[in-house]
Amino acid sequence: MVEQNDWEHFHSRDELPEELLSAEKLSNLHSQHPLEKIRSNLLIGIVVGIATTLVYLIILYYFDQWLIRAPLLIVLGFNLFILRSSLLLHSSISNTGLHEQNLLQELSQHRSAIKKWWKIQEQFSLFVYPFAVAAGFLAGGILGSGDRELTFIQQREMLILLGTAILILTPLCFFSARYIFRYYYGQHLSTIEKNIESLRSMSD
Repeated sequence: MVEQNDWEHFHSRDELPEELLSAEKLSNLHSQHPLEKIRSNLLIGIVVGIATTLVYLIILYYFDQWLIRAPLLIVLGFNLFILRSSLLLHSSISNTGLHEQNLLQELSQHRSAIKKWWKIQEQFSLFVYPFAVAAGFLAGGILGSGDRELTFIQQREMLILLGTAILILTPLCFFSARYIFRYYYGQHLSTIEKNIESLRSMSD
């Protein structure tokens, strides 16, 4: 009888490391959670977006030419759209507590939301960047030449320069934005995906 109790006691202690390992994994997922870093980076991006919006408003006030204001309004609208979506994403991450019971589901939802948030920005940016380049080119032309009537844009050479600037700077801005996203969010998204795989393996 004593031997049987000793064996049961030994067997229960043998199962303990696995339980502790699972608890430790869950603890690490909470204490070093990449969502906190993503939320922090989103807040930085929101502050930068607000400052950029103010700059656009100043430029709109300074330049009264419709050839500059029209594309700038498109860029401003895109910037406000990004701000709104970033605020909503930041709020959804802030207001959702992570619980062990549905941690896997919540991580998966956040991962999908972050990827969707960026994918939409990428798709719209290809349409918006040419307008941003055009507005910047025309504003620079006015500041450089003092020609507020924009007569310089009627020159064939200027039209070629404008087209060249759009063709070069649009993909440059696109891939630069992609690099920035991967730098500030890509590593943390990879960590989330690893955590999801760990939780799935623990639940199997």
